[in-house]
Amino acid sequence: MEILVAKKIVGKFGQLALWVSPVVVVITGFFLTLPRVARQHPGFAQGLTILVALFVMGYSGTVAQRLQRLRPLDEVQVAQQGYAHTHGWSWGAGITVLLLMIPPVANWLIDLILALVNTTGAPREVMVRTALQVALFGGISLLVVIQTLCVIVAARVWGRRMADEGHPS
Repeated sequence: MEILVAKKIVGKFGQLALWVSPVVVVITGFFLTLPRVARQHPGFAQGLTILVALFVMGYSGTVAQRLQRLRPLDEVQVAQQGYAHTHGWSWGAGITVLLLMIPPVANWLIDLILALVNTTGAPREVMVRTALQVALFGGISLLVVIQTLCVIVAARVWGRRMADEGHPS
């Protein structure tokens, strides 16, 4: 008796959604529960912030390693990846700094962080400390997201440049 098994149930977009969903769920849950947790248990909120940051960093490293093993790259793809990472990381850092220097953006981010950690009844020192930790976590997260987007753009730029010069990409 032969059993038919579908090898691919979801397409590329579905696979991407499955890979990204744990990070989206954890970060969304973190930002939804942070105001309530910070009000009731400020120390637990600080620990939760650290755990979420470690999870996101560890999970992204794991996904990167797994994807690297799944598809070995040829020399053209290695060159594209090198160009994208070299330029994307520096473009992302520059764009993040410029973005944070714009007063309305900086004010909006500060107001967002203060609204997240508005701990009525908690001592001021605890509120300030929690706000600083959330700000650091948010700033690092913003930097990584912008750098990732810039790496994707840099890879596309490299691919277009090679296609215009007649090289296979």
